[in-house]
Amino acid sequence: MDRFDKKFSKFLPADFKTRLVSDSDFASLISDIVYLTADKALQKSDLKVLPICAHRYADNMPMVSVTLATLSTSIALPKYPEWTLGFEAGDKPRLLDMPILSIQERTKLARLLPQKNPTGRQLHRTLGYQIDKSQDATDKQFQQYAQFHRYYPLFGRVEF
Repeated sequence: MDRFDKKFSKFLPADFKTRLVSDSDFASLISDIVYLTADKALQKSDLKVLPICAHRYADNMPMVSVTLATLSTSIALPKYPEWTLGFEAGDKPRLLDMPILSIQERTKLARLLPQKNPTGRQLHRTLGYQIDKSQDATDKQFQQYAQFHRYYPLFGRVEF
């Protein structure tokens, strides 16, 4: 750890050793490292970093997605108060716990989307069956699906 600390200390937040305990803390640490590294790399330029979003995933894969943009220092950093996916430096990455759905299931749910604020319960009823341990857990996954379906990739197998 000391060798790691010496080599990367200029890119690490001061409290990094205490943030290795949970998946949430580790994901937050990684997003902070990405932001700090980009910020340090651009310090001597006329560019600055704008954090866009950061996510971690509930599928037991230790993965973090961080999206940043670079802007000219002459441009004021925009805020995203109306954008619920917005992210600022220091925020913890949002946990995505979305259902894994077939193309047929996604097509069936697409009839309700993009409806104004469909609830997880509405999508659950549309599909007609529970996909998680409880009704509440299923509803929460469908609520996230309603919020992120436009950004979430469709995985599939194609054969020729």
